[in-house]
Amino acid sequence: MTRFRTLDHPMMPMIAWDPARPAARINDHMLMVRATSNAYVITADEGDVVINTGTPAQGKIIRERMEEALGRPLKVAKVIFTQSHPDHIGGWEAFADPGTEFIGQRNFTQICAERKLLGSFFHQRNMRVLAALMPKTDKPDHWFTTPDPAPLTTFASYRLTITSLDHDRLKKFSFKGTVTSLTAEVGSTVPSGTVLLEIKD
Repeated sequence: MTRFRTLDHPMMPMIAWDPARPAARINDHMLMVRATSNAYVITADEGDVVINTGTPAQGKIIRERMEEALGRPLKVAKVIFTQSHPDHIGGWEAFADPGTEFIGQRNFTQICAERKLLGSFFHQRNMRVLAALMPKTDKPDHWFTTPDPAPLTTFASYRLTITSLDHDRLKKFSFKGTVTSLTAEVGSTVPSGTVLLEIKD
């Protein structure tokens, strides 16, 4: 008899995928769409910066929710991936506008290739543990078959800095980058001019 199920975990209501849920506005320049892994857009006159794109089944809907909240089509200048798992990168093709730049850490392609090589090993485990977190319309094997974003700019040759614009309405949103990963942190308000996101070699 099963004593513990993924579906009973306390985190499930927080990460459950609801395609009808609208984007949440963090401040005047940033929106969030709740997905298996949340996706964000930072707006700017020069073009929009998207952070993560959800799973393959979520990408198109994430974009639609962002555009509904903005009241205009996205002008995707850059897409930044905080890691290489398909719940972060799977929806990238929905944001692949002409000229869009995709950005990931320097080992991104290698990690994606290694995950695909281990597909047969992890498939059964993922079906038991991760399937509950994924949209029902995602293919069970998408963890290993999702096309890699291309072309990809890596941190080794790229620097991007985003700073806060309005400390009265802006919540702290920072990315701490290493060679192998980025982690997001949401916390208290920060002073105007604080560096929120920086990617460099």
